[in-house]
Amino acid sequence: MTANTPPMGFVHVPDTAGLGDGHYLGPAAGLVTTSWDDGVTMVHVDVEENLTVEQARQLLMDLRKVLARLEGAD
Repeated sequence: MTANTPPMGFVHVPDTAGLGDGHYLGPAAGLVTTSWDDGVTMVHVDVEENLTVEQARQLLMDLRKVLARLEGAD
């Protein structure tokens, strides 16, 4: 795999505005998503300013799931 090749399992999403080539989306779970662009895999977390303890626990479980998929353990 080269820096210009997305990781296995990432799906190309075309740019509907016609401003570029689009981007790639990868594994996701709950509030956690991933993307790939120009050789960099990014993890995105969609949270409010404050989380309850239960929401924080769920977020950690979601992060573990996504990281395991990225590392090929899924």
